[in-house]
Amino acid sequence: MKRLEDEKNKLPESEIDAALARLNIPFREVAYGEQGTEKVEADGFTFEFSYSPLNTLEQKEDIQRRMARVGVGQEVLFANPLNWRKLNTFLVTIGERRANKLV
Repeated sequence: MKRLEDEKNKLPESEIDAALARLNIPFREVAYGEQGTEKVEADGFTFEFSYSPLNTLEQKEDIQRRMARVGVGQEVLFANPLNWRKLNTFLVTIGERRANKLV
């Protein structure tokens, strides 16, 4: 939010509106593709990750068991294993230095 305020006169109004709209979407409601890579860059900071579908029946069954245990039914989008993705890589870069990497 601070970056948006600092760059208000530098960014097109449409880009500011789009960024604010994305900030209002709850994380569990973000719709990702079947697989892919996402990257966000801002002022010397980069956040990047890649994801793919769950690859085993065991993973899907584990999600179903955990959701059932806490009373969340399959009608809730985030409880359905078909809507879950596996995190393959996670990379944070600050300046030229990588902060963390998960592969």
